[in-house]
Amino acid sequence: MKIKNKSGISISTFEEWELKALPIKKDLHWQKGRSAYELARSWLESGQPQMPIALTELLHSHMELRGFEAEWAVPEFETKLDHFRGNGRNHDLIIVGTVNAKRTLIAIEAKADESFGDLVEVYRTRRIKNNPRSKAPERIYQLTQAILGDKDAGGLRYQLIHAVAGTVIEARKQNVLQAVFVICEFVPSIGKTKKAIQNEVDFQAFMTQLTNHELPKAQVAGPIMLPGGGLVPADMPLYIGKIEINI
Repeated sequence: MKIKNKSGISISTFEEWELKALPIKKDLHWQKGRSAYELARSWLESGQPQMPIALTELLHSHMELRGFEAEWAVPEFETKLDHFRGNGRNHDLIIVGTVNAKRTLIAIEAKADESFGDLVEVYRTRRIKNNPRSKAPERIYQLTQAILGDKDAGGLRYQLIHAVAGTVIEARKQNVLQAVFVICEFVPSIGKTKKAIQNEVDFQAFMTQLTNHELPKAQVAGPIMLPGGGLVPADMPLYIGKIEINI
């Protein structure tokens, strides 16, 4: 497989990733123990681009994803979520490949103990307070309806809704047949922090609203068919999983 940056320039070493694909908030995330740094290291620790064993094992746990062969991957990839102005979804990494003759896209959200952002209701209120003319309420409504339908999203972390929307939208743009959203958590030797434990609570709250049950460890939920709306397709099979990598 090949890793390249957004400009199509090849990345084959950790040093090249650092030079060509740094995260937007590099001062926060590009240091040992932080998500972007550890994500790069996990894909290049063998000396060449390679999927982490934990991701391979997660995909192997679901018969529809077993045997996935990655072809290319791009870190720090942006997907427009709608027709409003502003930034889109910034994926930590997208991977495209094939499994069971189906073209498949995987979107990775890397975490150490960085949070999943504000709760939906808090985010909406804050944006309106900062700018009464903001289009954020319309974007939030459109995305939450497309992902959860009429289910209450106010107490969920907006970043998770944002991430799932970006995953299926990009899958449609890449003309693949199915999409996979994976949270990749990096766990230090001293164990999980309180923030990381809160992340798990927030993730499971989201999964419960989306699928009506929590996601068991090392398993994949899906296929999930979203309500869809706007740029979010209603006919893209979605799978969701979570892995942990010790650092």
